[in-house]
Amino acid sequence: MPVKVLHLVEDFKVGGLERVVETITCGLNRGLYEPWIGCIAAGGSLADRLLREGRSLKVLGLPTYHNPANILRLVRFIRRGAFSIVHTHAYFAGTMGRIAAVLAGTPVVIHHVHTTYWDFKARNILIERILSTVTARIVCCSDFVRNFVVEQEGIDPARAVTVYNGVHDAPPAGCVGPKVQEGRRAIRIAVVASLVENKGHAVLLEALARLTPSHPDLELWIVGHGPLRDALEGQAAALGLGERVAFLGQRDDVRELLDQSDIVVLPSLYREGLSLSIVEAMSRERPVVTTYVGGNRELVEDGVNGFLVAPGDASDLAAKLESLVRDGTLRRAMGSAGRKRYEAQFSASIMIGQIEALYRDLLAEKGIG
Repeated sequence: MPVKVLHLVEDFKVGGLERVVETITCGLNRGLYEPWIGCIAAGGSLADRLLREGRSLKVLGLPTYHNPANILRLVRFIRRGAFSIVHTHAYFAGTMGRIAAVLAGTPVVIHHVHTTYWDFKARNILIERILSTVTARIVCCSDFVRNFVVEQEGIDPARAVTVYNGVHDAPPAGCVGPKVQEGRRAIRIAVVASLVENKGHAVLLEALARLTPSHPDLELWIVGHGPLRDALEGQAAALGLGERVAFLGQRDDVRELLDQSDIVVLPSLYREGLSLSIVEAMSRERPVVTTYVGGNRELVEDGVNGFLVAPGDASDLAAKLESLVRDGTLRRAMGSAGRKRYEAQFSASIMIGQIEALYRDLLAEKGIG
């Protein structure tokens, strides 16, 4: 009988965390594991798609862990499912899910940390520290995140392990978005990120405005959605970039868009665990310009597969982008180096293999399997 594994998330919209969970649950060996996804508070667009595909996913509708009745409902769900492993993701699910898993008597409890929490208060750190004592392993998406967990949260380093996020070479079957017209262009830059402050889109637009006088055919594709779209569109218009910048919204065909681009940029200002958009750019042999924030430094080796720049520095960003805009040989060399790094460390098969090995070892410690 396959071992039943429950991955718990707060909700299941479209984002990096959700894509990592989907990749893991899709990729686990079905002869050994039966994966489920539990959306504690709400569903979302990705949950809707997985349900249409007949996947094992349950939306529980429990929006807060401050109500003890909600925790008891989650306990009953875990018990009824007879899950041998509960694998929680991020703070909300990690708090409510681990409490419920322990009360349900789950043999193996794992928590997955996908980013650092710069706004954590003392009580949040205390909760994490207490819950770590009942957690078999804390999986961190980068060494940067692991260092945060150990040094800032005071978690036992023996419990914290790094498993890099990984992506597939090809998109899931049926994931094709609307086509983008190619048109005539010189160099196309792409950024794939939610339109929120910490992703640094405003800085990128400032950098692009510095480049366009000497590179009039330069284009920028902004892929993603978020609350800052109207403000960013206004900024682009004010900088005279209206015709050069395309806001493409949320897309299912990111790999295809990257294949049609020349340079990928992620101008993060703060809080970056391990960017899937950078990993995808590396898999598509595209050079990357990003900031030395968080796990970005574990993906991009400055001068080898891309450039690292200071966060918030539009001048530095523009200079590094121009180096790549002017030099096609450099773009190809950096893209090739990025592909080699992807194959060595950041493929989906590597991530899934490490997760399966972790499950196997922890189950063996409990005499299961």
